[in-house]
Amino acid sequence: GSLKLNCSNWNYNDQPTPQHTDFLVWSKAAIDAGWPVIIGVYWVIGSDRAYDHIVPMIGYNDTDEGVVYLNDLHGNETKVYAVPDFVSSRKNCKTDAKGLVYEWCLPTRVDYGTVVYGNMDADGELLPTQLVMSSWSEPDYSTEDELEETPIPLFAVVRVTGLEAGSSYVLLRYTSPDDVPNQAFLSNGGFAETIEFIADSEVFIYNVTFMSNSTTLFRCVANVN
Repeated sequence: GSLKLNCSNWNYNDQPTPQHTDFLVWSKAAIDAGWPVIIGVYWVIGSDRAYDHIVPMIGYNDTDEGVVYLNDLHGNETKVYAVPDFVSSRKNCKTDAKGLVYEWCLPTRVDYGTVVYGNMDADGELLPTQLVMSSWSEPDYSTEDELEETPIPLFAVVRVTGLEAGSSYVLLRYTSPDDVPNQAFLSNGGFAETIEFIADSEVFIYNVTFMSNSTTLFRCVANVN
């Protein structure tokens, strides 16, 4: 994909309708395997034919009528839905207790979702690398919501795991997904910065700062030069 992620999509074209039951089984299987799953949802004021918003489904509970857990990317909280309420047409998608529209529903007939397995890595070169942000929010500078908020510096920690103490590695920083290769990361170039280090344990921590209106991606590989 354009973000250089290794993904697979729910094959809605080949699934019988209504799809919501099988779609939730597929989504739960991804969660059980430890893979992030992103799903398309309706909201009551939306109008798109397929879905109005995408959200990560982060958990579920199969007791009683069933429950799903979402992060809706609008607030710093986990949304909890009973499955019978969550599966709905757009017009029956409810507002919350405050009358706000940030409540979500899973389309009944045709569903859309993506499972993310990790970064594209054709030859298995990459070390597990996480970017841990200091804040869940950022200024909305884009034209979509017309807020035109001023970009600010963001602070984060890059956390690389699976290292061998005493071995040499390189952390690569990219400023565009278009520059990120899917193999031979050192020889294919495209990176804006390299951070070389000798691991002193299985984990490496590196503090970074970048602007909220920028794009920053990291990959880590063994230093074979």
